[in-house]
Amino acid sequence: MQPIQYDPRTGTPLNPPNHVYDGTLADCIREFSAQPASQQTRCHLQTEAQEALDNKTLLSSADMVAIASRDDFPKE
Repeated sequence: MQPIQYDPRTGTPLNPPNHVYDGTLADCIREFSAQPASQQTRCHLQTEAQEALDNKTLLSSADMVAIASRDDFPKE
């Protein structure tokens, strides 16, 4: 497995991983949360830059866990 390489100017992956889900940010995080914990460490979520996420475009599994645990995260 080859590590993801990023464009130093934009932070966009040059060799992005497989695309497995397309939806809203909340939908993607719920899909991630439904996976077994052993699979979650290998997941990253690419999104458009959002101010609430400090303009990150690539969220780690730790970022997604933190977002899912927020009180204001839509559970359904």
